[in-house]
Amino acid sequence: TVLPRTVSPIELRYLHQKNRGAAAARNAGLRHATGQIVLFIDSDIVAAPGLLTQHMLSHGSPLPGQSEPAPSHVAVLGHILLAPGLPATPMNLNHVVHKWRGLRDGQALDWSYFVTGNVSAPRSFLVDNNLWFDESLPFLEDTELGYRASAMGMKIIYNAQAIGYHNHNLTL
Repeated sequence: TVLPRTVSPIELRYLHQKNRGAAAARNAGLRHATGQIVLFIDSDIVAAPGLLTQHMLSHGSPLPGQSEPAPSHVAVLGHILLAPGLPATPMNLNHVVHKWRGLRDGQALDWSYFVTGNVSAPRSFLVDNNLWFDESLPFLEDTELGYRASAMGMKIIYNAQAIGYHNHNLTL
């Protein structure tokens, strides 16, 4: 399903496939994407206003209607906060906060920060370097891809204003 541009300033597509895991879903999205930048967010992440704009600006990408190309080797890690209304339990906070603790806006990060809860990358860099998520991995497929991508020259920067809210209450 494609939403017409009259509903959104950018083209949004809804893809559906049998559940074969997160890596397969991300690969399908990457295969079908047509834009310069791909944004990977988890199913339990709610985008804050401005999340897309912040990712685009971090890539040096133009806003819709402009035509400046994006840098070809930089991924952007956005920030993740606990969704408003969820309890600030140790499990919820540890799951959401630990990876982002102490990061500074604009900071260069290593490959282990390629976290698909809220990360964007130039589509051409991934596709041209044959960088796909390993569908045989049940978890950490994003970090493993980050490792391979860094070996191909990908850099990661942090944008504290590209905020997503983790809307998943974790319990024992």
